[in-house]
Order: sequence, then structure tokens, then C-alpha cells
Amino acid sequence: MTAAQPGVPYRERRCAGLPGVAWTASRPAGVTSVLPDGCMDLIWTGHDLIIAGPDVAPNTTHVETVSTMTAVRFDPGQGPTILGVRAAECRDLRIPVAEVWPAGDVRRLTDSLHESTAPGTELLAWCRRRQRESTPAWVGGVVESLREGASVTAVARQVAMSERTLHRRAHEYFGYGPKTLARILRMRAALDRIDRSPQERDEGGLSAIAATCGYADYAHMYREFRDLTGCAPTEFMNR
Repeated sequence: MTAAQPGVPYRERRCAGLPGVAWTASRPAGVTSVLPDGCMDLIWTGHDLIIAGPDVAPNTTHVETVSTMTAVRFDPGQGPTILGVRAAECRDLRIPVAEVWPAGDVRRLTDSLHESTAPGTELLAWCRRRQRESTPAWVGGVVESLREGASVTAVARQVAMSERTLHRRAHEYFGYGPKTLARILRMRAALDRIDRSPQERDEGGLSAIAATCGYADYAHMYREFRDLTGCAPTEFMNR
């Protein structure tokens, strides 16, 4: 879950000892949109504790008052092991942790967060305690290979699974199949290039970004951006 709305104060840093980042965001009243990023988050809103599942479309929320959120965003495929929920069960959803965890665990963590002057530190400590086992190594291998542009057939071969088995296991850890994950990772890579390369913020530059990020051409990037973000790539050039 990564803030997509310009002007929203947002900070993040890599977590020591956890596969993810800690982030905080102060959101003004109004409509906030979050784009798919392949990740799951554990979010403390200041009042509620929620799990943000992996999205395949923009998640739009109406915020009635100014709010500050503290959260941990897990790298793609890493959330289910720590959060104790299959990614597919919360795809495109925001779920109160009370629906997933034992009531006693929820009460203790919520009380600690209410009382803490550093809720981010408290949230990270809890996640580290929950990390009793590691996510299977193939999960990270799938992400790395897809980011490098490997086909699903090649990825399945690399992790010694049939394509059908990979598709099923991917739903458990990512919330969707490897083809959808590849599209999301490609879109995020293109967005990063747009943000980091002001000199490429024209249609010629976008065509170069499309080629670099693994799209067949700009038209291919345009279609996937419309599907995943609801916007054309050009709409991200001046944000």
C-alpha cells in the first residue's frame, strides 16, 4: 500500500530484521487513493488496527478528518507468514485484525499502541515477535525473477513447480497469480522511473520507460496503467 495522492506527507524506512518498510502518513480530510504495489500492510490508524490486503485496482478512501497512520508494509509475498492470513483472503480489502487474530492478542497490541508515544516502534516489535518462521524461499525468487522480466513458464521452472501449482501457491502468498503480480511490479517500476526521471516526462520519454520496464511498447504500458491505476501514464508526469 503506497500513497498515490500528491501532497500527502509520507515517510518510510526499511525495517531492521523484517522484510518490509515502516511508514507514516498524515492524511488530510478528503479522498485518498492508493495504487497496487504487490504488498500487504499492518496499519494503526490511531484508533483501529487493520490489515490492508494486496490490491489489483486503486483503493479509494474518504477521510473525514485529518489522520496520521503508522504502519508496516511487507515486501511482496512476505505478509502472510507474519500476519497469519492468506493473501487471497484479503485481496482488495481492508480487514480489522479482530476478524483474524485471537481477541486477547488484538487487545494487548491495541492497548500498547494507545499508550505508546512511539507506536511505530511498538508495531515493529510486535511484528518481529510474530516472525516465528520464514516465508518460503521460492516466494522471493518469484518476485526477483518477475522483476527481471522472466516469463511465468520460466519462473515455474526455476522454482521447480508446475505452472498450475505456482498459480495456486501464488494466491496464498501474493493474493493473485504470477501474471497479475508481474503486471503490478512492472507498473511500479515504470512509476518509479517517471518519478526519478523528470527529463523523460514526455511521450517520447515514456516510450523509453516502457521499453526499459518490459512493456512491448507505449500502447502496452498505457493499457496496463489504465487497468491497474485508472489513469494514463501521462497523468503521473506532473504529480
